Amino acid sequence: MLYEKNEKSIVYRKKRYAVDFSFNSILDCMEIMDDGKLADVDKMDLMAWRLFRHRVSNRKITPLLQAVFAAIRPEKRDTGKKVLDLEQDKEYIKAGFRQAYKVDLQKEFGRLHWKDFLGMLEALPSDTKMAEIVSIRTQPVPKSTKYNHEQVAALLRAKRAVALKEPKKSDVGKQFSGMFDMLKQNAKGR
Repeated sequence: MLYEKNEKSIVYRKKRYAVDFSFNSILDCMEIMDDGKLADVDKMDLMAWRLFRHRVSNRKITPLLQAVFAAIRPEKRDTGKKVLDLEQDKEYIKAGFRQAYKVDLQKEFGRLHWKDFLGMLEALPSDTKMAEIVSIRTQPVPKSTKYNHEQVAALLRAKRAVALKEPKKSDVGKQFSGMFDMLKQNAKGR
């Protein structure tokens, strides 16, 4: 609801736990999940430390992390092809926030809530470079004819220039699904 405050804590077994829901904490958790060198147990410990700012016992870690990610999980939207990558597009995202909202994301570490960050990101106006890039990535390529072949060639060049590199796990929806899968798996093993 529009009038509800963003979460600052979760409740587990009648106890309230303060959580750092800032956008940079959630992005740090995504980076931890992407780290192929870490074991799942280590990933969970690092994410718990990042979000709760203290060590969490083994028997509580899985349900606490599940509660956190359930609270911030984006609503499912089948958008089809991925058009934005939080890591690859980070400079354009930062510039878009500065241009549109006069917000320096570096200064918002620990303050800007993840849900607010996502809402602002989705609402970036069309005059920002990030919105322009997304527009190019999503623009359909018409069939080339003798009348439009130069425009089609220009569009294809533009699409190549802003194309996403090999996709990483930083896709927010897939990232949260991966976190839930890992937590379910560890709940069985702990």
